[in-house]
Amino acid sequence: MGWLVLPAPLVEPIALGRQRTDHATSSHLQATCAAFLGNGDLDHHLRRTRRIYRQRRDALIAALAHWLPGATVGGIAAGLHVVVTLPTGLEEAQVTDQAYAAGVRVYPLGKYRSAPRPGAPPAIVLGYGNLNATTIDEGIRKLAEAVERCR
Repeated sequence: MGWLVLPAPLVEPIALGRQRTDHATSSHLQATCAAFLGNGDLDHHLRRTRRIYRQRRDALIAALAHWLPGATVGGIAAGLHVVVTLPTGLEEAQVTDQAYAAGVRVYPLGKYRSAPRPGAPPAIVLGYGNLNATTIDEGIRKLAEAVERCR
């Protein structure tokens, strides 16, 4: 299921192309989606979730500044995750294993690279979309303890 906002001259050709290639989306689902868009519910939902996710992101940034002041945070505006560059000399896999053992799931950045980058600083990916501020702070505290164990 998807939707597009198109200039008027493209509506018919795109609709015909979609009709030729996709018969799986039910008309009920399409009508529901159209109503969700048309009555403003999507806009309301996006305004609400933007505020919630901004609060969670801010809590994550504050917790990282408090518990891991030597870490560099990037990718803040890229979604519901951040990339945390760790101090040189640490190994991503060791930090993620230690964090996992403490009940905190983080991911080594190297897992997402298409090719190894020799000399690149160790980094991890942290997601925060489904966490509240208290859980975020506790998780970052445990992550900081895991980092200390890896030094």
